[in-house]
Amino acid sequence: MLSVGVIGAGDIARKVHLPVLLIMPDVQVTWVFDSNLDRTCTVAKANGLRAVDPCSPAELPPCDVALIAIPVRVRGACCDTFSARETAVLAEKRFAVSAVEHLAISERFEPHRLARGYMRRFYSSTRPLRDLVRTRPFGRPVRMKISEWNRTTGSHVDRSYLDDSRQSALGGILSELGCHSLDVALFITGARAFDAQACELVFDGAVDRKISATIRLAESEYLPDSGLCLDYCVSWLDRQTNTMTLEFENYTVWSEIRPGGEVRTGDVSRPSTAT
Repeated sequence: MLSVGVIGAGDIARKVHLPVLLIMPDVQVTWVFDSNLDRTCTVAKANGLRAVDPCSPAELPPCDVALIAIPVRVRGACCDTFSARETAVLAEKRFAVSAVEHLAISERFEPHRLARGYMRRFYSSTRPLRDLVRTRPFGRPVRMKISEWNRTTGSHVDRSYLDDSRQSALGGILSELGCHSLDVALFITGARAFDAQACELVFDGAVDRKISATIRLAESEYLPDSGLCLDYCVSWLDRQTNTMTLEFENYTVWSEIRPGGEVRTGDVSRPSTAT
């Protein structure tokens, strides 16, 4: 039986993580903590859990695994505490705000004690697309397109840290939504390197609302030697399809970006005609 401590009692922990953890047979959620005591108590009472009063990370109760579901900018002390305790950590995306910070945190943990929550790797369409790239029934992939709009976390909260660049690190759509689709692109293609050949961001103050980019994905045995071109656009400003398209040498397939999305063929702009 693994004991899990939950740090962060916001919508992601409440609506996504806790419902899953509480039905896992070999997991026991032993406590929940949030900087907002009222939120901690509400979530703890609703789920029959122990609420931890406000304290420093070093004063948090012991556990086998710590789920860190708080903004990336305020996780440092938690990582320090749990690495010193040799406690495993599952960190909700994003993991860090720079390569330097990523490496600094990673070096504090043994590899099996550190994980990130990129749930789109487990969408129903992700594995079939990954298999098509690896088995090549339609030839090698030559182009990929990702288009996504008008989504945050699906929580519909009135006030969100997503609009606060002090808490959400870089703020906005790239760090909070775009990181998911970029991770899936690397996961599907097996690419270990990338080159942003063109990039445009639209900002609202300090918060980015739209990113358009042309990215070359490379260093994968499943891609052509010249790499694969990724046309990438994620926006909170424009109405566009929520789709991922893969063009192969002999065929084109696509999928809606959602947990139950199917891999389909046909006109992306006319989903009802696709097969």
